[in-house]
Amino acid sequence: MPSAESHFARNMLVSIHPKYADRIVDGSKTVELRKRFVEAAPSALLFIYSTKPVGAVVGCATIRSVRRLSTRDIWRQFGQAACITKTAFDEYFSERQHGYAIQLADVTRFCTPILIDILRARFGFSPPQSFMYPRRELGALLEHERLKALN
Repeated sequence: MPSAESHFARNMLVSIHPKYADRIVDGSKTVELRKRFVEAAPSALLFIYSTKPVGAVVGCATIRSVRRLSTRDIWRQFGQAACITKTAFDEYFSERQHGYAIQLADVTRFCTPILIDILRARFGFSPPQSFMYPRRELGALLEHERLKALN
């Protein structure tokens, strides 16, 4: 049986521009795009930190799959689900031949976003450039907020 530490280690927290974070938590964006990412176990949770000006963890989703593909294939297969224009896509992946499409499911919007000021004060939190594995204490708070939103 995995320890609580390993349970939280597989969950991730990602920084996402507010426009895209909003679309994930409202259910219209079902794929997150990344230049770099790691393998993730299906069913791991992806906690969503909406960058400034929001500056808060706003919800989470279950990772259905992580696919490393050519940028051409990412656009063909996931462009619409990623809620991104072709111009923005090309700019984001400029000079890249491959990228990652993270398929999301079971999105949960937190009842109350967890503000960065609270995260800094309680956990010394600094938003990741891309993603991070939350330490156990932060992971416990995020999981608590997820469960609260489900009830």
